[in-house]
Amino acid sequence: MARKAIDKLREAEVAVARMHNAQTLHDYRWAFQACCSALMSASYRLENEIRVQLRATNRAALPEANEWIKSFKNQIAKDSLLAWIADSRHADIHGSGEIGIGGSTLYQHFASEDIEPGPPDAALALGSEGPYWVENVGSASERISPVRVRPGTKTAQARNETTIVCSNPPATHLGQDVAHLHPTALCQFGFLFMKQLLDQAILRWWPPPPNPSQ
Repeated sequence: MARKAIDKLREAEVAVARMHNAQTLHDYRWAFQACCSALMSASYRLENEIRVQLRATNRAALPEANEWIKSFKNQIAKDSLLAWIADSRHADIHGSGEIGIGGSTLYQHFASEDIEPGPPDAALALGSEGPYWVENVGSASERISPVRVRPGTKTAQARNETTIVCSNPPATHLGQDVAHLHPTALCQFGFLFMKQLLDQAILRWWPPPPNPSQ
């Protein structure tokens, strides 16, 4: 019953929750990339699972299924929001194009003496993502971790705000204006679309078994 596609949909749902709860722009970006990847993987796996199901149970329905698959793939390609998710996934996986989000941090005040010690030998970095520690800079073991600010310090009391924005934001989704929405809301729309697509596919290509009591 499209189990592999459903598993990817669950991954996307978890990623959206992590976007809601992200404490740093790094955490948010990772969750966003995981969400885009899982949503598009769900569509690819659904396509494959429909064909595997019908080859085993109803080969005569394959031409109709191929047209149905072509229809939803065209919808994804032509829908501004879904294409934005697909492009973001492509940029992340293949390293080409632009990931669909960015961010900036406005520093009212930041002092290194106001933060908790970082990991041993880590370098303090300060950029658009906010402050963070970098270990093993320039190696395959490079690791980023958040900076913890001491409560009650001037840095803790300052309004240092990180803003997350869409890069080349989508304009519409299913005829609805979405250009003003936060990236988290856009990914939630993408998740709901894919959930509805899977529900439709299961009803159409995985009919329930006959009831033995009837």
